[in-house]
Amino acid sequence: MIFDKCAKKANSQSNAKQCLVANSPGYSAKSAFVETGVKQCLRASMIIGVVMAVSAFGQAAKVDVPKFRSPVIDEAGIVDSQLEMSLNSELNRIYENGGPQIAVFVAENLRGQTIEQYSIAVVDEWKLGSKGKDNGILFLIAPNDRKVRIEVGRGLEGDLTDLASKRIIDNYVLPQFSAGKFSLGIQYGVAAILKQAKIDTSLKAPPTKKSRSGSKWIEALILLTLFVLFPLLSLLGTFLGRRGGGGRGVYRSGGNWHRGTGLGGFGGGGGGFGGGGGGFGGGGGGGFSGGGASGGW
Repeated sequence: MIFDKCAKKANSQSNAKQCLVANSPGYSAKSAFVETGVKQCLRASMIIGVVMAVSAFGQAAKVDVPKFRSPVIDEAGIVDSQLEMSLNSELNRIYENGGPQIAVFVAENLRGQTIEQYSIAVVDEWKLGSKGKDNGILFLIAPNDRKVRIEVGRGLEGDLTDLASKRIIDNYVLPQFSAGKFSLGIQYGVAAILKQAKIDTSLKAPPTKKSRSGSKWIEALILLTLFVLFPLLSLLGTFLGRRGGGGRGVYRSGGNWHRGTGLGGFGGGGGGFGGGGGGFGGGGGGGFSGGGASGGW
């Protein structure tokens, strides 16, 4: 029998199994060749898959980030030279005096990443802010991708919240970028960031809409008149009318209330309210956790 034959020849369970398969009915050399080929293909596929996975991981981990050599890095060449000099001097001064470390990075492109992914890659590499304080801020602009982001270190998320960052981008940065005024948008953005972080700076702040003088008091007076004084005067007119009084003040005629010569009319309405150099030592070891905001134009 085949089993006895294989049992005598085999010196292991694996060899016995191979012997049984080889001596089974319908088995041929061609079948053995096919089986061997399939196994080799499977092994090759597994090896290729592992190599591709390792390669993809290596590429993802090595996103191109330039060396952090100054507070302002302009790969796209859109920042005015005078503004770049002023920003480098001012941002260095602020950090040297114990303030946050702020970097303005104008990237030529996002290296195939989203603005959020690339921003994290940059701050992980640069380590903006002081270690323990985590007071770093990255102002990332990608003009060719039409994207911008403010990345906020953990230690500043209480002052420069996600909402505040978004308002800075929407109100001060994007309007200038949309008009092609990149240097002005960057200047306004940095000034607004410093103001929100409660940092004194000599940078020119972005303009704000002026509210009309005394408009809040005018609105309060109008509301007081409409909802308090006028009903009281109406009640007073009713009382006087019942007692035969009249002439001046509020009186009733034909079922309607009218104002006589004794009271002047109140006009007006509510209006809208406007919203409001040195050495460089690289990053200080600060940490980030994804706080901030992004925008596009």
